[in-house]
Amino acid sequence: MILKWRTHPEITRYMYTDIPYDMQNQRNWFGRISNDVSRRDWIVQADGVDVGVVSLYKIDYTNYKCEWGFYMNPAAAHGKGVGNHVALNIQEYVFDKLGMNKLCGEIMAENVLVVKWHQLLGATLEGKRKQHIFKNGHFHDVVVSGLLKYDWENKIKNKLDYIRGVFE
Repeated sequence: MILKWRTHPEITRYMYTDIPYDMQNQRNWFGRISNDVSRRDWIVQADGVDVGVVSLYKIDYTNYKCEWGFYMNPAAAHGKGVGNHVALNIQEYVFDKLGMNKLCGEIMAENVLVVKWHQLLGATLEGKRKQHIFKNGHFHDVVVSGLLKYDWENKIKNKLDYIRGVFE
């Protein structure tokens, strides 16, 4: 299921790399991430249906920061707020459970809707990495976003309504 999502053109369009549709490569990748103590990954469910994947990676307990990524099943119903609930739950997890001070994100600049979405969820656009990724024959800029624990606690946490999820 995840391999199907990860190789779908709507998803890979904004990923840094393209992967082949190859089950052995997928198993190898899953083995690597399963043993990586600096990351956590979840399959997101809504109404009992698998709708996406959310990942925390580069979890750094020395500097109290981590990065995150999220994508939805291209066949899932978009526009129903599931992404907002996932993002707010991951923010809560990062700041209230892991005790991080900063949640970082990177978005390919042409993914304008997701750049705006990060801002709507409280993140600050910290800069742009010019020609940072080479993909499909040309360079792509990457927007860097960051959300601080202070902003989570004072501007977002108790001001936005969201359905609480469970991270296991």
